[in-house]
Amino acid sequence: MKRILLALLLMAGFAASAQSYLMNNNNPVTTCAGVFTDSGNTTGPYGNSQNFTKTFTPATAGSAIRFEFTSFQLEDQADLLQIFDGPDVSAPLIGGYSGTTIPPLIMPTAANTSGAITFRFTSDGVVTNPGWVANVTCVTPCQLIQSVLTSTVPAAAADGVIKVCPGTPVTFNGDGTFSSSGAGATYVWDVEGEEFTGQSFTYTFANSGAFRVNLRITDANGCTNINLINQVVQVSVPPVATFNADVDEICNGNQLSVDAIIAPVPFNYECTPPVSGTTFLPDGSGQSYTSIITVDCFQSNQQITSANQLINVCLNMEHSYLGDLNIVLTSPNGSTVVLKAYPGGGGTWLGTAIDDDSNLNPGVGAQYCLSMSGTSTMVNGPTQPVLDPVLNNTGDQLVPGTYLPIGNFSAFVGSPLNGSWTITVTDNLGIDNGYIFEWGLEFDPALVPGDLSFANTIVSQGWLPDPAIVSQVGDTITVSPETSGTHCFTYAVTDDFGCVTEFVKCIEVLPALPLNDPQDLFRCEGQTFDLTEVIPTILGSQNAAAYNFAFHHTALDAQYIANQIITPETYTGLDGEIIYVSIEDLLSGSNCIEVREFTLHLTEKPEPSIEALPGIICQDQPLNAVLTGSLAELPYTFEYNINGGATQTISTVGTDLSVPVPLPTNVAGPVTITITRITDNTGCFNDTPVSATTEVLSLPESDIVLDTANPCAAEVTFQGLNGTAPYEFTFTLGTGAAESVSTVAGSDSVTFTVPSGTSGTLPVTIINVSDANCSNVQNVTESITFGTLPEATITPNTTSICQGSTPLQVTFAGSLGTAPYQFTYVINGGTPQVTDSNNPVITLDTSLATTFQIDLLEVSDAN
Repeated sequence: MKRILLALLLMAGFAASAQSYLMNNNNPVTTCAGVFTDSGNTTGPYGNSQNFTKTFTPATAGSAIRFEFTSFQLEDQADLLQIFDGPDVSAPLIGGYSGTTIPPLIMPTAANTSGAITFRFTSDGVVTNPGWVANVTCVTPCQLIQSVLTSTVPAAAADGVIKVCPGTPVTFNGDGTFSSSGAGATYVWDVEGEEFTGQSFTYTFANSGAFRVNLRITDANGCTNINLINQVVQVSVPPVATFNADVDEICNGNQLSVDAIIAPVPFNYECTPPVSGTTFLPDGSGQSYTSIITVDCFQSNQQITSANQLINVCLNMEHSYLGDLNIVLTSPNGSTVVLKAYPGGGGTWLGTAIDDDSNLNPGVGAQYCLSMSGTSTMVNGPTQPVLDPVLNNTGDQLVPGTYLPIGNFSAFVGSPLNGSWTITVTDNLGIDNGYIFEWGLEFDPALVPGDLSFANTIVSQGWLPDPAIVSQVGDTITVSPETSGTHCFTYAVTDDFGCVTEFVKCIEVLPALPLNDPQDLFRCEGQTFDLTEVIPTILGSQNAAAYNFAFHHTALDAQYIANQIITPETYTGLDGEIIYVSIEDLLSGSNCIEVREFTLHLTEKPEPSIEALPGIICQDQPLNAVLTGSLAELPYTFEYNINGGATQTISTVGTDLSVPVPLPTNVAGPVTITITRITDNTGCFNDTPVSATTEVLSLPESDIVLDTANPCAAEVTFQGLNGTAPYEFTFTLGTGAAESVSTVAGSDSVTFTVPSGTSGTLPVTIINVSDANCSNVQNVTESITFGTLPEATITPNTTSICQGSTPLQVTFAGSLGTAPYQFTYVINGGTPQVTDSNNPVITLDTSLATTFQIDLLEVSDAN
């Protein structure tokens, strides 16, 4: 009994003598035992507006200090305890803790060779809480631990992401690597804050979105792994379906068109959700409001490398005196940037304030953002008048928008992205209050891991088969259920994850009206139908006054009594045409419109045709147009006209389908025959005009063109008229045989050379002329007188003579012509000379010894 009491006394004595270390700026603390508390110790709360940093180092060389929290209670999202893995706040952030969740066992990681831990505590100026208590000990430094994801079921896709449908269970298998020993290690899986124990676990992802899965391994000494697996699981987001239908209730036999519109829904991971909730900013000298956003979606070692990566900081707030306020943003490593400095801004309002210190009701907030893209600070920003909703006085409000901070976001370069981001708003004067409704951070979206946001694509989509679907065009179906009651139709969508989403559209079909189906109607083509003949059949023994009838071209028009056939008693229908009759119930109160259909039948009407005519025909050549009928009863009677003239009639005979009609070809020009009506033996007729045309060409003519100016001419020119070149002329010269000459293409005339030796007066007669298309007999004669061509001889008085002796003379003599003659000659190739017509003798000079060569070039007579 004494021994037990002694033990108890010894334990009590140890507890009473344990050293307490309060949170303050007294640094560093070197110890391996004690209790670490907030500034209020274990019995009181911490104070307002505190900002303390404290570092603990192990008293035993080669050991590591460890903290085991036994209680923890801070103002949630306002007061913050940050813990750093090293001797100062530049060390990696282990975590930021607020609220009432007790932090885990805290000790240096294997990468922290100093064995030290640093704490930073900040509180706002409004609320205080009991704070925390943690036992301090020293332990062996942590070994290096890394968590490993060994496999998953289902396996990840090629991009490393596990892609599943909502409700799919996924099994995760993990392990760890230890630099010393894994004996006694525990494994805890984390799925976006939910924890599960064991090296393997199965999690069913019930909701759509992107989820990160991590494995935390803790060894027997309380040391944890230094890495994050960050296995991403994307859970398909079902698309949104919209069904466009005019009604959800239809009458029996009616049709309804239903259009399905499918829109994929992208999932955007929100790294920094804004902090919402109305927070009072009371009057006070130096009173501060602090709020925390914990960011944990980036890579574990990811840091800010550029001021532009923090796009903006936005506050939704109201306050009646901008000059009161000092606003500071603090990053996870303690770096700060002044967003709005005190003093500055005077009585400018933020939002729509209630400018009455005794009225503590919130005003209306406005959105103010601080960004390096701003062009002016809040103090220098534009203002606009606003009305106090309570006092009805007017204040100058800072225009909501984006403003430049006092500090520069470059101060955050090197700060971790993950961790606790803290905003501190301090009211420095004892008058004017306000409220903060929400604040948030926006980082460059390019920093967020790309696989945390995604959009499913649709692989296939469509309506599932249903017997009530009567037609489908794309995603629009027309349904016509045959029975009354509820009828549902399913539209299925498959996305790129293989997830199938089915959407159901239901309609109600009312009971059928007691009506009969109408009979078909028959007519000969060309006659009209009386559609109302079907009404007695539909009614049977019922009273016609109970219903309203209308006739339509489509079932949909009939269903809505739209686009009625105006004159159903004299309707010109088509063979096989379906007519829809709408029958509206006038008495029962159902307002139902039922639709019945019937078919129009027309006996085949005769079809006229004209045997193809030649495109051209020469004038006066006989030509018949052959008129032919088909598809009806013989004989056929044709009504026709020629060139739009009077209507004429002709009929086939016996079993002949055709009959010829002579066409006039005596006048050049187009000739058109048109059948205006064909009537068969039953009286059915066809008024569709059928025409055929030929072109009557005029016959070519000819003429002889004489050259009377030269009676010695030996040529005759033949001229083609009224035709199309080339022409061919057949002619006789005198009593000679017929000869032919032709013009060249494009020419209307040709010249004929009379054979040599022809003389005297001879008749030239064209007996036929042909152009490019037609031929015409001719009798065109001209008498032409042909003169005889003169001839000449040269006679020297000698062919050899002595120099200087008797003169040498050459005499020119003409024949066959009419004197006098004239001769053109050259001597020894010299210049041409002409003889005297009265003395055709030339004398040559014989004074020199030479040879003379006389060449006669031309002889002409009197004609």
